[in-house]
Amino acid sequence: MVLVALGGTAALIATAALALTFAQAARARHLVYGVCLATSLVLLAIGLIALLGIHANPSVTTLPLGIPWLGAHFRLDALSAFFLVVVNLGGAAASLFALGYGRHEHAPRRVLPFYPAFLAGMNIVVLADDAFTFLVSWEFMSLSSWALVMAHHRIADNVRAGYLYLIMASFGTITLLLTFGLLAGPDGGYAFDDIRAAHPSTTLAASVLILALIGAGSKAGLVPLHVWLPLAHPAAPSHVSALMSGVMTKVAVYGLVRIVFDLIGTPAWWWSMVVLALGGVTAGRTSGSFSSGSALHLPSKRMAWRGRRRLRSRPACCTSSTIRCSRAFCFSAQVRCSPAPASATWNTSAGLSTACRRRLSFFSSAARRFRRCRRSTVSYPSG
Repeated sequence: MVLVALGGTAALIATAALALTFAQAARARHLVYGVCLATSLVLLAIGLIALLGIHANPSVTTLPLGIPWLGAHFRLDALSAFFLVVVNLGGAAASLFALGYGRHEHAPRRVLPFYPAFLAGMNIVVLADDAFTFLVSWEFMSLSSWALVMAHHRIADNVRAGYLYLIMASFGTITLLLTFGLLAGPDGGYAFDDIRAAHPSTTLAASVLILALIGAGSKAGLVPLHVWLPLAHPAAPSHVSALMSGVMTKVAVYGLVRIVFDLIGTPAWWWSMVVLALGGVTAGRTSGSFSSGSALHLPSKRMAWRGRRRLRSRPACCTSSTIRCSRAFCFSAQVRCSPAPASATWNTSAGLSTACRRRLSFFSSAARRFRRCRRSTVSYPSG
């Protein structure tokens, strides 16, 4: 089973290599996303078969890759099968959506080669059974997702988001490198079977727990290592943003579970208190950000895109009003996406702050001009 799953990841990597040459072709989008959809469905079926226990024993294999005396170990057990289902369920849904959404992409050569590579990296992380293969695939996942974040690099905010994401991803990888270094010990047993048999001391296990929380938590968006997340995710194309938010963060959770509950051994009772405390702080910070709207910038992007569609579909007499209206959409979304200042008392007669009232007044006047222009227009061009 694990060999079939590795064959699927190899197909994704081959698709990424081919997309470098024909990304500008008319049917490249259908081919790349179609292959990703079909491969994700196959890997999803493999994960379900392994998860349902049709094959009772874990499927393992070793390939002559990587470090000569170690090789590349791969394993498909119940834990990796569950996350294989999670990864490829999200990958299939995102690929299906991208078949239609991809026609709006104006830089396909910056997206098509890295999208299947991103999917392949997440799948290899789940299947890896030694520290070297895990870290290489983890970094491969990080770099391919960084390239997708930088797809629209001409936007200054996207460059800043990509720079911050690259720093945090490198920091997380270095921390995981230290984690596996402590687990391997002086003997250098980097295979997961050797790490399981090592039985580290209590002090060493506690150090590994803290390093694993930092390394995997930086990718999962654990507070206070989440600073890159609200910037990098909206910068990526929509289907990639969905994968980063819904799937890549779960791969980070897989890494934490694999290290803490499988490789270290029996966890100490107080480990749960640390994880619960960090998880509670993260959940509270995330819910607070969503309630105030400060974590997401997607509404501004979506509304600006709607304004651009109106600009393309309206006659020339509506051009200036449409531009002003699309800007007003962005201003309105920024008001909704920024936390209310301390002087703004939403529930009292004082109302909004002066800056917010000016933005809302600008939006209302631009919307009225746009409606008047639409009523004065007699006909629209076809298509």
